[in-house]
Amino acid sequence: MARFTMAIVGSGELLGNELVEVLEQRETPIDDLRLLATEETAGARVPFKQEELRVEKLTEQAFDGIDVAFFCGGTETSRVFAPVAAQAGAIVIEMSGAFRRDAKIPVIVPEVNPHAIRRQRGM
Repeated sequence: MARFTMAIVGSGELLGNELVEVLEQRETPIDDLRLLATEETAGARVPFKQEELRVEKLTEQAFDGIDVAFFCGGTETSRVFAPVAAQAGAIVIEMSGAFRRDAKIPVIVPEVNPHAIRRQRGM
C-alpha cells in the first residue's frame, strides 16, 4: 500500500482538526503529517496517533516533499499557497472554494467524477 507525506493547511482550526481525526480513524497510510497554519495558530499542538504534532508556520518552503496538501483554511490562504503547493508537486485538495469558478482547475467530486483526478496527475 502506498504511503504519503501529507500537509494540512488550517491545522489548529476546526476543519483542519476534524481532518486530522478522520485520517487517524481511517488509518490512512501516512509517512509524515505536517500541520501548517498562519502565524496566529502556529505553535498549537494537535493529537495524532498517540502523539502531539506541533502546528508549523505556513511558508512557501513548507510544501517541499509533500505528496498531498489539504487546504482547510480560508479562501485568501488558499489563493496564495495552493498554487505554491501544486508547483512543489503536491496534489492539492482545496476545501474553501477559492478556485470554484476557475475553468482551468477541475472540480472533482468522488461520487461524480473520480476519474478526473487521474487525468490531472497523468495517471
